[in-house]
Amino acid sequence: MGSAWTRLVPRRGHARAPRWLLALAAVVLSGACSGGGGGCGGCGSTAPLPAGGLPADQTVEGGGQIRITPGGMAKINALARGVVEGALGEGFCVPPTEIGDATGTLGTGAFLCQGNQNQCTPGCDVDLTIDSVTLAAASTQTLRMTVQVDTDAVVPLAYQVLGIDGSCSVTVEADNVRINADINLGINAASGELAIAVGQIPRPNLSLVFRNCGLVTALLNLLEGYLEDYIVDAMLAVLRPTLEGLIDNLLPDPPGVAGVIDVGALFSGLTSGASGKLETRILPGGYVHFTTGDGGLSLGVITGLNTDRDPTTRTPALDNEVARCVPALPPPNFTTAPHSLPRTPRSSFALPVAPAFNGAPNPPQGDVALGFSEATLDLLGHHLVTSGAMCLGLGTTQVPQLTLATFGLLAPSLGQLGSERRNDPMLMVTRPTRAVDFSVGDGTLASPRLTMKLQNLEIDVYAFLYERYTRAFTMSLSLDVGLNLELEQPVGLPVSIKPVLVGISSSNVRLQVQNSELLREKPADLQRVLPVVFDLVTPALGNLPSFALPAFAGFSLQNVSVGKVTTT
Repeated sequence: MGSAWTRLVPRRGHARAPRWLLALAAVVLSGACSGGGGGCGGCGSTAPLPAGGLPADQTVEGGGQIRITPGGMAKINALARGVVEGALGEGFCVPPTEIGDATGTLGTGAFLCQGNQNQCTPGCDVDLTIDSVTLAAASTQTLRMTVQVDTDAVVPLAYQVLGIDGSCSVTVEADNVRINADINLGINAASGELAIAVGQIPRPNLSLVFRNCGLVTALLNLLEGYLEDYIVDAMLAVLRPTLEGLIDNLLPDPPGVAGVIDVGALFSGLTSGASGKLETRILPGGYVHFTTGDGGLSLGVITGLNTDRDPTTRTPALDNEVARCVPALPPPNFTTAPHSLPRTPRSSFALPVAPAFNGAPNPPQGDVALGFSEATLDLLGHHLVTSGAMCLGLGTTQVPQLTLATFGLLAPSLGQLGSERRNDPMLMVTRPTRAVDFSVGDGTLASPRLTMKLQNLEIDVYAFLYERYTRAFTMSLSLDVGLNLELEQPVGLPVSIKPVLVGISSSNVRLQVQNSELLREKPADLQRVLPVVFDLVTPALGNLPSFALPAFAGFSLQNVSVGKVTTT
């Protein structure tokens, strides 16, 4: 059984064939929830997850997957120098110290760096000139940063040689110093999330050179080993927290989405009072490793989604109460076919890394590929329904053609119940009864990028009669709604994505009519003519706003393509 994924390949990425849809999901989610406006109103506010976190049985580790190709790593390597220069370019301070005996009778020694130099108060300001910065995979779990620098400092001395005092300023230099620092990648055993830590930083060899203090310089040459340890200690005291700070700045806490999102706000443009809270956990994790040979990075994404009408009553056995507007639907069970996923030690489910997201092969000329599996999309389809977010109302306010006069053409007995003008408003209220099932396609009209399969979606049709809304009849329909993505890439501007709905037309609707006792028309007659209504509402539903792909960790995505990948 194939797994379908969405896949995003920035920078000349080439769309690959079947069956994972491009991983726009993470970027799209961050854009949709960024508060940037648009017709759907964003995701609204995000609240913390309930106590105990998101249920493990609604979490798929590796449900999303990321591949940074060797070309992408090369670009990161090219940017690393600027990052390191920004952090270390100002150099570092060496604190005051004493060598030997600088005060005793007939003593020999020196005080170093007792005064103030620039930002060092007190201390010596050691300048760094960065020659090169390289990043390379040292193992499947370790990224090694190698920085080559030249260093120099002017060190004031107050010395005593056999009891004779003096002072001078010695120039200390060291060229072509190579500093190696390991950055260890791993998975937190308790949470399954990505863990990054600065690892081993071997002590570099400085090979110090001293100048400008005559006999004192010769004495310092004899003490080179001590002075090198002194300077190296000061350098490492700055380097480790600097690297830790860089990691903290590049990876926000949390490095993704972890909270309760008001998904009802996504549909605020279609109806007022939309509701629906979606517990969301989309974070890097599950697995992480560099691939041997090419040094590309493969990283899993934890995808967890859940709804619970009343989190205050949550227990291990009751952690996903559905909204009152939908029937009780059992949550997805990924241990069964077609998914048949294994469990992790954390009781969550696991998807192994797919070849297309593990460098087998890398996308041609692409830097990054992002993908979300069909399993995760189906998990989203279930909880969009059970959250109540799809219990919508679409009426005359949104579609002016939805009036009693329009429905009167299809059901004359209903039109006769209204006012003389017959412009009385109508309201269509949706009540989903089954989870939305997703499938991934090729991006054509016949095979959209995403197809949302709606089955037995009940729609109550209300007419405003005698100063109140009265239910005229109920439609139970099944419909496949397609979603394609149009990419706009203006020169010098962020890539913009335009979602386009396809397939919402009278020819694709399969419906049954119920609760039509108010009307004289037979249900079979209504079933033949009512699909025309969907030709009216399609413009309102299909006019979705475009949005720009947001920057990620300071990088903008360009030359984006969308494709589908099939795995086993």
